[in-house]
Amino acid sequence: SHSSKRMKILEVVPRFKLAGAERMAESLIYGLTCLNQDVEVVSLFDHPSSITEGFCAKGITLHSLGKKEGLDLSLLVKLTSLFRSRKPDVVHTHLYAAKYAIPAAKLAGVPVCLHTVHSIAEEELSSADRKLQRFFYKTGMAIPVSISPMVRKTVSECYGLSEGNLPLVYNGVTRPKVGSHTEEKDVFNYLHIGRFEPVKNHGVLIDAFERTLRVVPDARLTLLGAGELYSEISSKIDSLGIASNVRMVGEVSDVCPFLEEADVFVLPSVYEGFPITLIEALQAGVPCVCSNVGGIPDIVIDGYNGVLCEPNVENLTEAMVLVATDSSYVAGLRSNCRSSCEDYTQEKMSENYLALMKRLVLDED
Repeated sequence: SHSSKRMKILEVVPRFKLAGAERMAESLIYGLTCLNQDVEVVSLFDHPSSITEGFCAKGITLHSLGKKEGLDLSLLVKLTSLFRSRKPDVVHTHLYAAKYAIPAAKLAGVPVCLHTVHSIAEEELSSADRKLQRFFYKTGMAIPVSISPMVRKTVSECYGLSEGNLPLVYNGVTRPKVGSHTEEKDVFNYLHIGRFEPVKNHGVLIDAFERTLRVVPDARLTLLGAGELYSEISSKIDSLGIASNVRMVGEVSDVCPFLEEADVFVLPSVYEGFPITLIEALQAGVPCVCSNVGGIPDIVIDGYNGVLCEPNVENLTEAMVLVATDSSYVAGLRSNCRSSCEDYTQEKMSENYLALMKRLVLDED
C-alpha cells in the first residue's frame, strides 16, 4: 500500500552544536533511519561536531551549506536547488533554519513542511522570525509540531492557532548506558548540564549551591557545557570561595559517566521546552531538582520523580538542601525515575513523527 512506501525526509538544522534541540534532531535522524526511511541531513553552517562525525560514520548523507553569519539570502538559492535535486516528501526544520528552508521547500514543490517548536513559542525565535513563522502557519506552508502540552499551549497563543489541531510529539532519546547507582560514597553529587547562557540560570545555581554548602559542606557540583557566560560564572565561583567544590568540565559528547555518579540533576532554567538532558537524567535513574517552568512540569512530578521549585536562590537552595539531607526521600524519587519516562524514547518519538509525516503526505496526494 501507499502508506508503506519509504519516505524521503530532509532534516534541516542551523548547525549541530551539542545542545538540546540539535541532540533531539540527532536522535530523530537515527530513529527514522532505523525505521527504514530515507533520511538526509542539512546543516546551514559548515560546523563539524561529534554529532556530524557520527552521521558520517553511520553513512547518513550530510549537506553543509556554508552559511555566513547574519542573514544569508544565498541560502534560499542553495536550499531550493538542493530540494529540487533530492525531491523530499518532507522537509523538517528546527530552530531558525525554518525561515530559509520553508520558502525554499515551497519554491521546490516539496509537499509537506514540518517545524518542531523546541521551546516556549515566544522564546523560540526572534520577533521578526515569529512574524514570518506566523505567515507560514496561517497559509499552511508549514505545520508546527510541539514537544510538550505546555509548548503547544504557547504555540496556540503566540500564533493564533486552534490548539486542538496542533500536533504534539514528545522528545525522546535512547536510554543512556549507565550502571546502577553506588551508595557507598559520602560526597553528595549535584549535576547540571546546559549551555552557559542566561536562560540556564547559572548565577542563581551558583548562589544556591554556595548556601547549600553551609548545610552540606562536602557536596560537589559538576557543570557540563560551554557558552558565553563560562568565564563569568567561573569567576563568580572563585569569588565565592567554593571552587574546590565545583567541577567545570566544559562540553562533553558523552554524559553517561557523569549521570552515573550523580545523586541529583539540577535544572534551574528560566524557561524550557522539553529538555533532552532532563529525560536522560530520569532514564538514568537520577532524580531532578528543576524550576517549575515551560514543559518541565509535563515530565517532573513534584515529590514523585523530582522536586519542582521557583528559579530563585531561596527556593532552589531549599530544594537542594532537602535532597542532600533526606536520603530516604531521594531513594523514593529515584525508584520512580525510570518508569516516569517510558514515553520519552527515541523509538516512540520517531514512530510518532513518521506517522504524522505519512498522514500529511497522504493528505497532500
